[in-house]
Amino acid sequence: MLLATHSPLLCVELVWCLRILIHFLLFCCPANINTVNNQNKVNRFNYILFLLIVVAFGIFFSDFDFFKNLQGKSRVILQSVSISLIKFGIQGDYFFQTVGEIRNLATDNRNQKVKIAELENKITRLNEVKRENESLKIELGVKASPGISELTPLKIIGRSPSSYNQTIYLNGGQSEGVQKDQPIFSRGFLVGKIESSEKHSSQAILITNHRFVAPVILSESRALGLLRGGLKGVIIEQIRADIEIGLDESILTAGLLDFPQNIPIGKVQSVLSQKSEIFQTISVMLPFNLNELETVYIAKQ
Repeated sequence: MLLATHSPLLCVELVWCLRILIHFLLFCCPANINTVNNQNKVNRFNYILFLLIVVAFGIFFSDFDFFKNLQGKSRVILQSVSISLIKFGIQGDYFFQTVGEIRNLATDNRNQKVKIAELENKITRLNEVKRENESLKIELGVKASPGISELTPLKIIGRSPSSYNQTIYLNGGQSEGVQKDQPIFSRGFLVGKIESSEKHSSQAILITNHRFVAPVILSESRALGLLRGGLKGVIIEQIRADIEIGLDESILTAGLLDFPQNIPIGKVQSVLSQKSEIFQTISVMLPFNLNELETVYIAKQ
């Protein structure tokens, strides 16, 4: 009897608006990604919804004059809200669902950024491994040279500040088989020799150092000379004046002193001496910048 006097549409509107209100209140509360907390949140929502529906129905179906006046005003408000929402095609559940989806998209975006950073890190490491493998392939060519049985890699852990005194410090010493005057290689080329060796560290001079001297031979003219480093760069001295030297000739170790034979060093860049001089002097073009070295190899003979 009491229910018949009230519009069913009004009841639906009342319940629906109450649900939107509860959604809004819960949405404003701090979210928790924990599954248990989410379940508690749903249970709390249902409990509050039930209580509000009971209270609202008690008010709207009450016979007290005060509540009857409130009913009339509430009908106008609820009908206005309902008509507006229907007019614009907006539903409360969809609104909060959309907001939740936006939050999920933001979380997914952060996760994707983390995955991208991890992949970039893996790519960087793989490129470094690839570079090291390519370097090792080149060093295998040195190992094939006569008199060389094994190559041992050494990391460069320090450098001399002077460009004139080209000295490097290595992370291996006598315990790793490093001995004084051993040649050092990189990318298949001779780059220097060991100057001193301690138990677990050593010091080497590069071929650009003024103290470095090595007998060499030119690949085409077969001219012999003495390679030196210095302020003018790497040069070869004491080449006979009657030998015709070609530009871009390869320069190899002559197999004298402590250096294995036929290890490449660089190419002929230019002739520095005059024709009237007894011996020729040539400048050497190195295959790469020695300041970029990170790892060198010693050869066990």
